[in-house]
Amino acid sequence: MNRLDWRRPITRRSILKGAGAFGLAGLTTPLLSTIDSLARAKGPTPLQHIVVDMQENRSFDHYYGFAPWIGSYGVPGGYSQPDGNGGSVKPYHFTSLSTPDIGHSWNATHSEWDHGKMDGFYTTDGLNCLGYYTAADLSFYYSLHDSFALCVNYFCSLLGPTWPNRFYLAAGTSRLATRTMCLSSGNGGRTTSARVEAGAST
Repeated sequence: MNRLDWRRPITRRSILKGAGAFGLAGLTTPLLSTIDSLARAKGPTPLQHIVVDMQENRSFDHYYGFAPWIGSYGVPGGYSQPDGNGGSVKPYHFTSLSTPDIGHSWNATHSEWDHGKMDGFYTTDGLNCLGYYTAADLSFYYSLHDSFALCVNYFCSLLGPTWPNRFYLAAGTSRLATRTMCLSSGNGGRTTSARVEAGAST
C-alpha cells in the first residue's frame, strides 16, 4: 500500500465490502497477537476492517459496570434494586462464567424497564440479573478496551428479544417484529448493505 493511500476518501461501498461480522467466542491467539501489534503501531493507520460483534443476554454493566476506569458510566456506588418486599438487593460479583439466562422477551424487558423507573430487574429476573464481571474474569474483553474505542452509552435498537434486534443490525428495522421469529424473504425487507450496493445513500 502506498504510504498516502490512507488519506484517500473511504466510501460506504468499500467499508461494507471489507466489513466482517463474527462472534468473539472463536477468537483466540491470532486476534490477540494482532491487537498487541496494533497497539504498538506508530503513526496513522489506515482503516482496513470493521468488526461487528453482536451478542445477546449481556449488558454494559454486566461486563464493564465496575471497571476502575469507567467513571460516571459505571454502576453508581450504593446501587441496589427493590426486591418487591420492601427491601433491596445489591449487585454481586459472579463466581462462574456460565450464568443462567435472564428474561429478554418483550414483556420481560418492559417489566425491567418499568416505564423508565428501571427498578424491575430483580422482581422480574431474580438475583442473576445483578451479577457482574471484572477484568480478572474477562481479560480478553478488557484487553479490547485497552486497544480500541468502547461505546459506553449504547443501547439495543428494540427493548425486546434477539431476532428483532438482529433485524435492526442488518436492515435498520425489525418491520414491527417484537418477538423472536423468522421474517419471510418475500416481505419486501432489504438489508442495509444491499441498499448501499444498489446505490442508496444517506
